[in-house]
Amino acid sequence: MSAAIARQSSVSVCIASVPGPNEANPNNFAVLVGLYEEPERPANAVDYVRKFMGETVGDDATQLRAENDQLREENARLKGEAERLRMEVDRLRGAAEGGGM
Repeated sequence: MSAAIARQSSVSVCIASVPGPNEANPNNFAVLVGLYEEPERPANAVDYVRKFMGETVGDDATQLRAENDQLREENARLKGEAERLRMEVDRLRGAAEGGGM
């Protein structure tokens, strides 16, 4: 199969997966141009379109979920640390106002 036919085949699959011109996405033409200008034909045209549109696909999504979980844990730890420090500041202020220091 020649490169032009392969590219044309990939574009046909891509056209089927992209919303129509009257639908929400105005970047349909940009996706097709981007696909056409790719030096190598993507293995999966639908994944290419999704990635082009900003959707995470495959391993990217798994990696982002893991990073999100890690950041949530760190956020919870930092919130606990902030609360502990607030309590320490309040304790020290109370001691200073009461003449304990």
